[in-house]
Amino acid sequence: DYKVTGVQTCALPIYDAYNQFFDGPMGDSMLVNGVANPYLNVPGQMVRFRLLNGSNARTYMLGFGDNSDFYVIASDGGLLAAPFLTNRLPVHPGERYEIVKDFSMMVGNNVTLKSYSTELPNTVPGNITGMMGNNGPLDAADFDIMEFRVVPPIPRSEEHTSELQSPCNLVCRLLLEKK
Repeated sequence: DYKVTGVQTCALPIYDAYNQFFDGPMGDSMLVNGVANPYLNVPGQMVRFRLLNGSNARTYMLGFGDNSDFYVIASDGGLLAAPFLTNRLPVHPGERYEIVKDFSMMVGNNVTLKSYSTELPNTVPGNITGMMGNNGPLDAADFDIMEFRVVPPIPRSEEHTSELQSPCNLVCRLLLEKK
């Protein structure tokens, strides 16, 4: 969450003391691992992601652009008692989650991870407008975070293929390996 001030310079935005005190400064550009407009080639299979909201004030309502589901398997507190299937995940500043997404039916296509900020309550930083909001281009707007380009799956050896017969088996297997 940075305010881009030039071609290769980034600066934290300066807001009035009121907004900095209550919400913290919010930028006008989305960065993932320090990269603007990022993309990642992912294999057409189950893929595990570790997510961290490194923004100092903005909350994100994460979901995929095609509204497809994903499993949430862990949070700040570690592995969940059971994975849960959802198509939206609110992530507040400093929160971490681990998700598993099935890309097996998407080979050759692209899908975008988005923030559906307009689905957040209008009291949460990221969906506040008017006098109380920062009113930047990412405020109270849905926006792209990154693109996933789905490539053919990674071939698995026969010994592992028999263990992973369905998405549920993979998620359960991940949980068992972590215990």
